[in-house]
Amino acid sequence: MEPLRADDPRQVGHYALLGRLGGGGMGQVFLGRSRGGRPVAVKVIRSEFADDAEFRRRFSIEVEAARRVGGFYTAQVVDADPDANPPWLVTAYVAGPSLHTAVTADGPLPEAALRVLGAGLAEGLTAVHGCGLVHRDLKPANVIMADDGPRLIDFGISRALDATTATVSGAVIGTPAFMAPEQVLGRDIGPAADVFALGAVLVFAATGRGPFGTGGAHTLMFRVVNDEPDLTDVPKSLTDLISACLAKDPTARPTLTELLDTLPPPDLTAPPEPSPTASEPHEPPSAAPPDAAALGAAPQADAAPVDFVAAGGGAGDGSVRWAGVARALRVGEAVSAAEARWEAVVGVAEAVVAADPGRAEEHLRGLGWPVGRAAALLVAAETAGADRARRLAAEAEGLAATVRVEDELLEPLADRFIAVDPERALRLLDRAGPRPVDVPVAALRARALAAAAVRAATADRARADVLMRQAVSAAVAIPVDPAYAPARPSQLAEVAATAHAADPARAGYLADLAEQAALRARRPERDRALLWTAVALAPADPVRAEQVIGRISDPDVRVDAWRTILAAAEDGTDPRPLLDAAERCLAHADPSGARRRRDAAARPPAPGHLRDIAVGAARCAPDRAESLAARITEPHTRCKAFTEMAAEVAAADPARAARWLDAAYQAAFAAPPQHAGDALIDVAEAAATAAPDIARHAAHLIAAHPHEPAGTPAWKLARRAAVIVPADPDRALHLVDLAAVGRPMDDFDRAYVFKALAAVATARAGTGPDWTVPVLHRALSAAPSAAWSELFVAADGTVAPDRAALDLLLRDHHGPGRDHLLLLAALASAADDPERAEHLARWITDAPLRDAVFAALAEAFAERAR
Repeated sequence: MEPLRADDPRQVGHYALLGRLGGGGMGQVFLGRSRGGRPVAVKVIRSEFADDAEFRRRFSIEVEAARRVGGFYTAQVVDADPDANPPWLVTAYVAGPSLHTAVTADGPLPEAALRVLGAGLAEGLTAVHGCGLVHRDLKPANVIMADDGPRLIDFGISRALDATTATVSGAVIGTPAFMAPEQVLGRDIGPAADVFALGAVLVFAATGRGPFGTGGAHTLMFRVVNDEPDLTDVPKSLTDLISACLAKDPTARPTLTELLDTLPPPDLTAPPEPSPTASEPHEPPSAAPPDAAALGAAPQADAAPVDFVAAGGGAGDGSVRWAGVARALRVGEAVSAAEARWEAVVGVAEAVVAADPGRAEEHLRGLGWPVGRAAALLVAAETAGADRARRLAAEAEGLAATVRVEDELLEPLADRFIAVDPERALRLLDRAGPRPVDVPVAALRARALAAAAVRAATADRARADVLMRQAVSAAVAIPVDPAYAPARPSQLAEVAATAHAADPARAGYLADLAEQAALRARRPERDRALLWTAVALAPADPVRAEQVIGRISDPDVRVDAWRTILAAAEDGTDPRPLLDAAERCLAHADPSGARRRRDAAARPPAPGHLRDIAVGAARCAPDRAESLAARITEPHTRCKAFTEMAAEVAAADPARAARWLDAAYQAAFAAPPQHAGDALIDVAEAAATAAPDIARHAAHLIAAHPHEPAGTPAWKLARRAAVIVPADPDRALHLVDLAAVGRPMDDFDRAYVFKALAAVATARAGTGPDWTVPVLHRALSAAPSAAWSELFVAADGTVAPDRAALDLLLRDHHGPGRDHLLLLAALASAADDPERAEHLARWITDAPLRDAVFAALAEAFAERAR
């Protein structure tokens, strides 16, 4: 549901409008509320129709006929005013998802459920036609999957059989993909047109697509009139029946009575199984309700089962999980910034493939964004067999060819193609055309040629040699980006690393070029150029990477290089050569600046350097990482190492993460007084979700020693406050007062104050609105700019203020800070009410903040679906 726009009415008749559900050829549909509090759907007619006297007469006839249909098959007409300006019609609000939403979320219906759906719609249309009406816009979005069977909605574009044709010149009444040929051609329309639409709806329910494909309105209308329907994937037992419904000649179509004779009713003696489909408004929602009352009207996620689907056997195993995947994809796709949307969608795709690689692609095809769908299919291709990978790569290439890939997405998309099918990557780059110098088309082409050479090396050595020569020529021609000198050396090194398996000699030549280019960089950028050159070389040639790192003059940068290399080590590779080289680097990384002295091996490495290498190795070599961290002599640095290591492995190995957090907690005890407080805060923050007991113990210790030195920054006081909330919420509020009262605060300070107050509100969630509303008001008044708020966006269940308090504020608070209120409400709903969380996130007006919330929700929904 979308928010009301400035030009939308706020009330129609006696009905308050809460938000916009959608629109059609004849008007806009709003979610409304009656004076008694009942949710209703209000349709307001467009002005060009309202000004037509013949239309008003016809509309009045339709309303009276529609009242006779009854609510068993349709959304009951409860009120109307054909004489108003503009005219309007009110129907009962039917809770449940549309057929479009259900199929998009859970996939096509099985045969038994298709028969139940067809019989229910045929029976509903029989009642409609019996009252002298033709629906004229039967489509998946106008079929609501209510608890007791399908309901037909939106009679605003139906017409009485004895009424004249619409007088609005050029008006197209209906939806092209589901219109009958006679409707497209402007001829007289009778009940047979609804039978045609019923057949098209059943094709969509069976396959997830319409019978005449996709395209613009005129393209679809041409196909409806001239082409045969595509019934591929429709169950064979229903093909003849649906084909008859889609006959071009209206007289050749079956009657509704014949359909009911063919389609058996559901077996009411069978015990229903719960359906996973989340209840939704009539159309897929695009925004949150504007206040708490509207939230109450909107159906919640995981509502009552859709029995008529269950009666047909359900949507298949794991459908609850796949409904969550569909939601994660939808939310990720809603991110507006291209790079952030890419990261969200690819993250969901990786979670889907990890959860069920065999079925992943059918769900990933639900993405509407072509570039994102291409990337998602390539994610699936990376773990597929050869034949399936080729098929998926071909499909992804076709998608990418239909649109211009954004500059910032060309490199990651090409990377995905290079990993799966480098020849297709080359074709993608050929189509890309001229791009700005900071879009590395030349570097990508060189790497794709090298990858193609590697593939050809085992079967066609001569072709591999040709491709390698082309790769070297393309690499030499890589232009220099004047804005970032380290780019070209690292790009050359990436080509060298890719080519190493096919031609070590030529790869070594390219590595030489990369190193020389890095050394030619200006002094401030030289070490960083060498770092990224080494990082690129390390996967294929760790010995050469170590030599390049040895040329880095700054010991901190040398250690940073090994930390980056270790953190990027791929699963399945042997990390020992990398770790051995990293430890040799530690022996020479003397913080005093002396290098390679004779007694270097006798000196212990700097604590910070040991920490960096241990954190880098946490995932690829956890035992070695633990040994390195244990060697750190400074307790507070050892504490920092173990907390950062725990964060690296928390998702994959929670037991090890908890053990490391316990080691961090013990190290914090041994830290000197000036470092102990910060060390415990680090532990409490890191352990909040991975080891809650440790977090609580640390919070109690911090609360027991609350004093901070004079002049402590506001953000640091607020950070301490957020950590001690589980132990002492009142003391936390006192620290917030110290941080926020009587001193200027920048956005960095405000971000920590906002987080602390949100934590207090969460801790007191059970005390009710009277206590939590004032705390939330304070949080909103301290809300920072969106750029800083994004630091604290994570849908991990740790932010859950009182729901009633949030609803009260959603109703009453419309000033500054409302976006942050919606942020809190969305994150609070993520775990137990994902539909509400999605709706609330859509109401955030600040685009970067909304994107951050969408990305967090997509990640949370995807992880929950694993």
